[in-house]
Amino acid sequence: MASITATIPAAPGTLITNATAAQTASTGEAMSGSITLHKIAKTGTYSDLIGKPTIPAAPGTLNTNNTTAQTVSASEALSGTISLHKVAKTGTYSDLIGTPTIPTESTVSGWGFTKNSGTVTSVKVGTTSYNPTSGVVSLPAYPSVPTAMTATEANAGTATTARTITAAVLAGAIDNKITCMTQNEVDATVNTIFS
Repeated sequence: MASITATIPAAPGTLITNATAAQTASTGEAMSGSITLHKIAKTGTYSDLIGKPTIPAAPGTLNTNNTTAQTVSASEALSGTISLHKVAKTGTYSDLIGTPTIPTESTVSGWGFTKNSGTVTSVKVGTTSYNPTSGVVSLPAYPSVPTAMTATEANAGTATTARTITAAVLAGAIDNKITCMTQNEVDATVNTIFS
């Protein structure tokens, strides 16, 4: 059997890892002799870095317990004490300043509503008042009026037929007439129809 001889290379050199100064970076540094790295390569400690950024101090205190209005700003500095009204944290209606006055029951009843029910107690059409029964206002039926006379009936004097006007016909007639009438004429017409 033949003998095998192996040559083991010498150690590549020394690795120095306690340098505190910046080292020159290289993409092809020889792995022999002395290789120097900054000590951060071994410690990983922030305080070992060179050229650390300056970190500002904490912004200060946020005071959210004020019960008075605070001055508003579009560019308030984030330092010292920043004051906000306490509603910024509580979100409670009672913490608001300048809340509206909500009407009481007696105020609302003074407006013509029945206390606590908000129901209508009377409806007035023209000069006639109508009182609701079980929440319903009953108005009188539309009046019956004669139809237009034909020429034959007019000449003979026999136009005596009456027809009931439906709500749709009356509404259409009133709409057409109202566009040409003043408010007083409308009121007088409604009073005549329902009297």
